[in-house]
Amino acid sequence: MTFTYTGACITDLEKLRRMIGDTNSADPLMTDEELAPILADNVDDLITAASEACEEIAAGFARDAVSYVGDLNNSPALKVDNYLKMARAFRKRLEGQGKKARARRPGWSTAAKARTQVFTRDTCSEPEEDSTT
Repeated sequence: MTFTYTGACITDLEKLRRMIGDTNSADPLMTDEELAPILADNVDDLITAASEACEEIAAGFARDAVSYVGDLNNSPALKVDNYLKMARAFRKRLEGQGKKARARRPGWSTAAKARTQVFTRDTCSEPEEDSTT
């Protein structure tokens, strides 16, 4: 799992990282491998890619447990809320540019679409009867 960010923002990956605030290599929110399919699904559309990345980051924080240390609250719910707000803000930017902000496609990717069939559906057949009885 790799993390690439130099601050030069030359590649789409670095531009996307800057847009979503994932610039700290000591505490990465997403790996390069996780961001690659988002960029592939949204070629030449970094705003949509940023919106989808924010939604995925929010989903990751949603599974974390809430922890309290004295009066300090490290609630992942706040992070979830902030990243969902960022995703909505990116979608509003799209609408402001005259583009239709489409809903995220959970469970769909170009890699999954190209995959061959893994399972087949077969009809159930009656069990063979034992001829010895």
